[in-house]
Amino acid sequence: MKVTPDVIRDLIPLVKDGVASSDSARLVEDYMRHDPEMREEYDHYGDVPLERDDSRDQRMVAGIKRGVVMTQLFILLVGATIGIAMTGSFGMFYNLVIMPFVGALAVFSMKRAWSLATPLIVFAGAYLYQFMNSVFSGGWNPIVWGTSLPYSGIYAFLTAIGVVIGLLLQFAFQKGDD
Repeated sequence: MKVTPDVIRDLIPLVKDGVASSDSARLVEDYMRHDPEMREEYDHYGDVPLERDDSRDQRMVAGIKRGVVMTQLFILLVGATIGIAMTGSFGMFYNLVIMPFVGALAVFSMKRAWSLATPLIVFAGAYLYQFMNSVFSGGWNPIVWGTSLPYSGIYAFLTAIGVVIGLLLQFAFQKGDD
């Protein structure tokens, strides 16, 4: 097998850092005996900083952030849906935990204006869910529509508490970075 200069260039950092195997180090030394340019490259390795492609790194970080935000939004939507769907069941008391979590997650995953609007969105979603549920289960019953308002208000209030908690956490972590 013929050893090319590219293979030696790949091995030079490992040999210089002392992590190459003894066979790789011997291969580099043998090659440099016959190639003075590679010896010079070996001797000057680390003197010149390596070029970096920051645009590629920035695109990669932006892609990761986008994936994290999409995951957070999905969890936010699922949490709000589960919380609203528990209306009128024995599990509705879990909303004391779910809805504040939804509010706090909204602060960390969305822009500030949208996170502040989250309680209103939850209110509208809860009321719409209960309205549609009453229509499909028993027809047009105005009493059910009136009783849906307190549940929707409670969910919006719990979500607002979560938003406040999220904003306070965000404020506390920003103060610690200074």
